[in-house]
Order: sequence, then C-alpha cells, then structure tokens
Amino acid sequence: MIGWGIIFVRDSEQWFALLIDSRFQGMGLGTFLLNELKKTQPELNGWVIDHENDLKQNGKPYLSPLAFYKKNNFEVLGNFRIENEKLSAVKIKWHSN
Repeated sequence: MIGWGIIFVRDSEQWFALLIDSRFQGMGLGTFLLNELKKTQPELNGWVIDHENDLKQNGKPYLSPLAFYKKNNFEVLGNFRIENEKLSAVKIKWHSN
C-alpha cells in the first residue's frame, strides 16, 4: 500500500487522517488524496506534529508535515495542542469557501 486517507467523526467534528509511504512522498499523492477527502466534507480537522525532534523506527528524523498542510489551505489552531510524553501536536483545520 502506498497511502490512504480516512474521514471520521470525533466530538461532532469531521476529522481526517492521511498517510503516504515515505518512499512516495513528494509525488503529489498526498495532495491528490487530501483533495479527494475535501470533496466530501465542508470542513476537516486533524492533528499534526509541528516539530522535528522525534526519530522514526529506522533512526531517521520524522519531518513535520505542517508545511504541506499550510500549502493545502489548512489553518493552524495554535491554542489547541496535544502535549504528553508520547506526542506533541497542534490542531489544523480546513474549511471550504
């Protein structure tokens, strides 16, 4: 599998998750999947890691996808964060115009 995207409801909001195999990133697949999800909903919410301090299992740094989401018209909601020993992330939101 190269990638996937899903939409789900959490606390009466439409949320999404998107994953692209790192070997295929930068080829437009994430943008394609994200645009397909946007076609079905007027609003999408997500959590995104906004730093590059963590390592993947292979020892390489995990690169934050925040710039990707900003480029795809997501707003960063800096007042909404997850901060714990396993995760540090900020909420992002997209809405159709």
